[in-house]
Amino acid sequence: MSMSKKEKLEMIPMEIGGKAQVGTCKPWCRNVLRVLPYLVIGAVGIAVMINSNRSEEASPFLSHKGHAVIKNHTAGPTSPFLSNKGYAVIKNPTAGPTSVLPFCYSTKNSRINPLSGQWVKDDTALPMYSNLSCAAEWSKYSCFHHGATNHAKAASSLKFRPTGCRLPTLHETRDVAKDAALQGRTVAFLGDSLLRQVMISWICMLNKLGRISDEDMHIEWPKCSKKKVWPCHSTLNCITCGPHSGSDTISVLVSSGKNSSFRMVYPANLEKLTERDILVTEAGVHSKTIENALKELEAKLQLGFENVPSNKRPTIIRMVTFTPHFKTRTGDYDTEELEALKNNKAAQGDFSSPGCRAESKDRNKQVEFSSLPPYDRSVLWLDGTNSLGKAKVGGSVGAYGDCQHFCMPGPTDEIARALEWLTIQTIAS
Repeated sequence: MSMSKKEKLEMIPMEIGGKAQVGTCKPWCRNVLRVLPYLVIGAVGIAVMINSNRSEEASPFLSHKGHAVIKNHTAGPTSPFLSNKGYAVIKNPTAGPTSVLPFCYSTKNSRINPLSGQWVKDDTALPMYSNLSCAAEWSKYSCFHHGATNHAKAASSLKFRPTGCRLPTLHETRDVAKDAALQGRTVAFLGDSLLRQVMISWICMLNKLGRISDEDMHIEWPKCSKKKVWPCHSTLNCITCGPHSGSDTISVLVSSGKNSSFRMVYPANLEKLTERDILVTEAGVHSKTIENALKELEAKLQLGFENVPSNKRPTIIRMVTFTPHFKTRTGDYDTEELEALKNNKAAQGDFSSPGCRAESKDRNKQVEFSSLPPYDRSVLWLDGTNSLGKAKVGGSVGAYGDCQHFCMPGPTDEIARALEWLTIQTIAS
């Protein structure tokens, strides 16, 4: 006997005692069957949404403040903060759940202009070295070693936050960049003690990361046995000879990945550099004006490369000379004005323990960016550096305090971080 369509619909498999049975589906059962697919689809959708929210909250590269941070430093090129186009994906509350920022210095224009951003205080970030824990540190720049603990902590807490781009930390560059970027190259430094400070910062941070061993640091400290001394200018607790005093010759070997390495040297021997190498230059503060210093630097380069074809010369990166922060009208080291201030009774309070101006006009930046030679591939300057006078060594150093050099650790660490990434991006271009 044939069944009607209605009767056929009422006969469905039912699970009873673990076995499939056939029975009659009552009207309520048919109603459940009609809505069951929609219930399943809705449950799946809710589960996906919950999982998505959890993934975002627990993402290894998003902090609770919406900044991009890296928890995995060994992930290699597949690290979760990299897109296939080399961008850093970070959370931006003003642009939806996520936004994509290019890495800093990723374009030619960005490499020949100041890096925009702001300096912020971050007391949670501990310095990677301090109080002569690094074999390359100099005592005269260690405000911790001077006993100025609060001053040292304030200087070491300063971090640079770029605007509109991402600047990797030294932890991250081995993930972000190919390990071979600097392999077999020499990064040479041609400048004065300000540039040397940045080199020392770079060395000490790489040393902490295990990329430079103490045995691979070759620093010619003055030997105490020969009664050679490094000038300390009455800096408190300054070491005048032996390790942590001072040196005019520094050479280190840096591990940049498995079986690869590069070298950093100071001062640069221009005749030994090749087209694969990087030359970091700085005009310095030992001329009366920044214009004169730039002319002297240009003369050194012309003489050093006189017999070297242009296609055989190293890539040049210029670091803009730090702004001085002496308590003169312009912030410059003007001995006549400083002496007048020192002899002024109203200023005695300042010079019993000389401090530095908080901010000076960034004239060095203005002059140097307006006179870039055509062979300068990249320029290093972090905006706002001219407002970091309180992070200078200051104190009773010499007659007027040291308002040229930064405390170390301090802003030079952030400048060194930018230099490494600028170097990598310049090579990649």
